[in-house]
Amino acid sequence: MKSEQIRFEIVKIVDGANGWQGIRHFMLKLKKEDSETVLEGLLEIFFLDNLFRYQAAAGGLLWKLKPKYKRNLRDDIKRSLKNWDVSIEELPWYFAEVAGYKQVLKEVESLLSESIT
Repeated sequence: MKSEQIRFEIVKIVDGANGWQGIRHFMLKLKKEDSETVLEGLLEIFFLDNLFRYQAAAGGLLWKLKPKYKRNLRDDIKRSLKNWDVSIEELPWYFAEVAGYKQVLKEVESLLSESIT
């Protein structure tokens, strides 16, 4: 499964009749997929979509699955700022879990010193 398919499936499931039950079934499917691809697909929701319900599903899956993280934390935080619904706590929880709270705080403080849109 490709990252775009993961994003598409989340949107389809959340907008469909099965809702959260469908997300639970999808989580079982994602457990069998490549961790990096799963991570990319879930993060794309935060990078590209600003709807709460999609981010809630993606955040929950990030928190439950905890895919391995080998990416640039600063870049991912910066990319998520444009669309991230701050009420979705699972995204920063996930970052803190996989990269460490102090590292997340360091990257956020560094971003605050930049002029970002």
